[in-house]
Amino acid sequence: MCFLIRLLPLILISFSFSVFSFDNVETDIVKNENGHWTVTYNSSVEVEKLFFNSSPNNSRVNRWKPMGSFEIVIENKKEVIRQTDLKPFRKVSFELTPTYTPLPKEYAPFSPFSDGGILFHTGRFFVCSTLCKNILDKKWSVTVFAPKDDYIIANGAVFKDKATFIEQDDGQKIYVGSNTPKEEEHVISVVDKQLPIQLRNALTIEFPKLMSFYSSRFGKLNSKPMLFASYSSGRNGRYGHQGGTLPNQIFVHWYGDKLLESIDSFQASWFFSHEIAHYYQFEGGEIKALEEQWIHEGGAEYMAYRTLIEQSKASKEYAKSQLNKSTRMCIDKTKTKSFLGLVQAKDHRILYECGLIVWFAIDKELKQDGNNFDNVWCLFLNEIKSGKKADFATLLNVLKPVLKNQTFQLIKNINTAKAAEFSRLALVK
Repeated sequence: MCFLIRLLPLILISFSFSVFSFDNVETDIVKNENGHWTVTYNSSVEVEKLFFNSSPNNSRVNRWKPMGSFEIVIENKKEVIRQTDLKPFRKVSFELTPTYTPLPKEYAPFSPFSDGGILFHTGRFFVCSTLCKNILDKKWSVTVFAPKDDYIIANGAVFKDKATFIEQDDGQKIYVGSNTPKEEEHVISVVDKQLPIQLRNALTIEFPKLMSFYSSRFGKLNSKPMLFASYSSGRNGRYGHQGGTLPNQIFVHWYGDKLLESIDSFQASWFFSHEIAHYYQFEGGEIKALEEQWIHEGGAEYMAYRTLIEQSKASKEYAKSQLNKSTRMCIDKTKTKSFLGLVQAKDHRILYECGLIVWFAIDKELKQDGNNFDNVWCLFLNEIKSGKKADFATLLNVLKPVLKNQTFQLIKNINTAKAAEFSRLALVK
């Protein structure tokens, strides 16, 4: 067994606990009785600015309303909080817009539930009193306040009134609302009560089957992750879905009324399988360099492909069609631009499409020598656990002894690869 995780027991707590403040800044996130949301930053020392750890776009500038003479501005492509008169300060508050908005290659700040509950991402609120550097060594304090009729759900526990968390790395998802968790065979779930019936059926039938499948391949988990599933309607024509994983959490969100017209059971199975795969990737999914994220995104796509191949004749046909579609898209897109050029042009789908081809080619060749994807991924994880970085260089060290030189060289040079190279990978014997 390669993977073991630990999850806190599910308990009801009506108090918060004391914590040590890091980087002199404490974060308070409040859902008021009227449903309005605010965030307040309290610094123990005067600061001239607060720097957001991540600024994938300028949506905070447009969506966060300052309470007082403050503003969010862009400096060196980063969002920064400051007073309008540029004087030092210790406290600043903003009114928030708790609606769903997708961010490029990041998790949405808010995922609304139909009953007014909200799942939010603490990483979106991480600020530093100086430029955020070496964030993997930093921790920050987040206190969540909820109305009397709501629960706060995080870390496998249920809280009332308020709760304080010490956050690190990418943070976590925290739910505030009237829903309570349901403990099931494979997960502890918080599911939107208004989730369309097609999706609810997929969650109750397909999701457990997929969790069982992954458990049979990688070993049964010794504790259960939390699953958050939400849906928000909307008649503006926009629709879609987003999912992801963070430590001990799997979350999926669907949005838009038009989505209901396009829901397909195989599509839902692929989506769920991709996200469950991320959960089983563990440290291998913590790759930071965007151009290297084909490793875990393409890996999750390949794991979804392999899962559906083994489920039924109909799902097998769907999986093959998805592989063929990704292969066509990867080869068509790379006719004029290299893989890296497309990533730099923010075509993030290329990480999934070409990544699927690469992993399909790797596993196809491994099987010829009695090896397989599962073993290689375990070797990759072992390298990371021994102190190596979760990156392309570490993966190459794992792949070099088990692949033919021609295939290895194609993968090694993926950044400069174009259609001809990806075509050769797709045809690897």
